[in-house]
Amino acid sequence: RACAGVTSSEALKKLLTYVLRLSKELDDRRSTPRKNTGGFRLHSLLKLADTKAFDRETSALDYVVSMMVANDDEATLHVFDELPGLKAAQRASMAHCQREVKNLQHGLSRISSLIESSGDDEDGVACADACSAFRDLASGALKGLEADVDAASDAFRETLSYLREAEQTP
Repeated sequence: RACAGVTSSEALKKLLTYVLRLSKELDDRRSTPRKNTGGFRLHSLLKLADTKAFDRETSALDYVVSMMVANDDEATLHVFDELPGLKAAQRASMAHCQREVKNLQHGLSRISSLIESSGDDEDGVACADACSAFRDLASGALKGLEADVDAASDAFRETLSYLREAEQTP
């Protein structure tokens, strides 16, 4: 949901337009303007609050907000209200999710090995039956989890592509 929100949010598009406008203004004021500056990297957004103007008090973020206020663009000021899934998504790590799926797969593999090595006596058969039931249930749940992680990973890649960002973006 967070990825779909990012690609469909009109307020986010406007916010990024304001940042692009600031980027172009700053580049136009350089003594030697850069060629082909038609954008910015997403990681540079993290620096907006820290980048200060000549007065050492006004940040680039303050300036972007002042542009929104000057344009009476109240909706864009509340961009994150339009993206409710973003807060939960920021805590998710695709690499972590993929590692956990692999760990669960490994655990199921170990359970299968234990089932195969269980003895033929009454206790071994009872243990194998119980473990088999658990393995079958867990295997179904794991397949669903794998599908969810794959779908989230695909959505993340599509969102990065939409934003024209490389997959290594922090």
